[in-house]
Amino acid sequence: AKAGYDASGLDLNEQAIEYCNKRLVKHGLKPTAFVADMCDFTLKRPCDAAFNTINSFRHLATEKQAVAHFRAMAAAVRPGGIYALGFHLTPL
Repeated sequence: AKAGYDASGLDLNEQAIEYCNKRLVKHGLKPTAFVADMCDFTLKRPCDAAFNTINSFRHLATEKQAVAHFRAMAAAVRPGGIYALGFHLTPL
């Protein structure tokens, strides 16, 4: 966002979103984080790139949830855009 890109994020945890938005405002940026489920959300317009590199994908307990997440991401990222998914394979 500091480089001029539109940026936003989502989380189920309202406190995490509040913390993130406060930090954005502190740095003179718009509070663009929002509460949502990564398996069921929509964006106002598709983005060019998205990432999930904090291993939260492993919190999805079923194949149905994983498929729902990928469908939500496919709708959120414009055709030709990039989605980077990172997750650790080692036990927690």
